[in-house]
Amino acid sequence: MSRASQLIPFLPFGTSTLWAWSRDGRFPAPVKLSPTMTAWRNADVIEWLESHTSTTSEEV
Repeated sequence: MSRASQLIPFLPFGTSTLWAWSRDGRFPAPVKLSPTMTAWRNADVIEWLESHTSTTSEEV
């Protein structure tokens, strides 16, 4: 599990896009760990990154 601050260095967008895309389904949904802590499943994020990286590579 990773928090937003841990994910941002590996994503091609910023924090506000992370939250917006998570909300509208373009990025994996986070999991609420406590009332004040939200995190993403690493496997979901890696799968998303791999699917978007391969698409970009094929287009070039």
